[in-house]
Amino acid sequence: MRLNGEPADVYCDAGLGGPADADLRVGEVLVPALPHSGWAMRPGCGGSGRPAVEVYDGEDCVDVLVATRLVRDPLRGARRGGSGKHSWTLAWGRLPHGVEHVYLEFRRRRLVRIISPVIVAGQFWICEVPGSYSSVAAFTDGVRLASLTVG
Repeated sequence: MRLNGEPADVYCDAGLGGPADADLRVGEVLVPALPHSGWAMRPGCGGSGRPAVEVYDGEDCVDVLVATRLVRDPLRGARRGGSGKHSWTLAWGRLPHGVEHVYLEFRRRRLVRIISPVIVAGQFWICEVPGSYSSVAAFTDGVRLASLTVG
């Protein structure tokens, strides 16, 4: 595949297999610690009993996403870390209502990596790639949903 005339590395998934269990049980890990960053996604509970997930950097909860029919920004956050050969970039978010899948485009200069995130509970997603990237964009069916500069 080529994007903007440049070769793109294409990844089938985030290396964690298929979708995580849709049955949210508080206290269990939905997505085990990601191999490069160590970040994880755990179930939570939103208002009125709505499904939710908590995004963890080690033992620190950095974000909480609650299921809702209104999704303003499907690309909730992105971070990078590590150094040299051990650097990584990570992104997470929520699927818009009626959308079953998104794909992400990680960029730095002319290097582009496209990856399908792990879908969690049919409503949330998380993924990481090795390497340090400066931006990430979320797409579905060729339509750009959102983009972020990675901090």
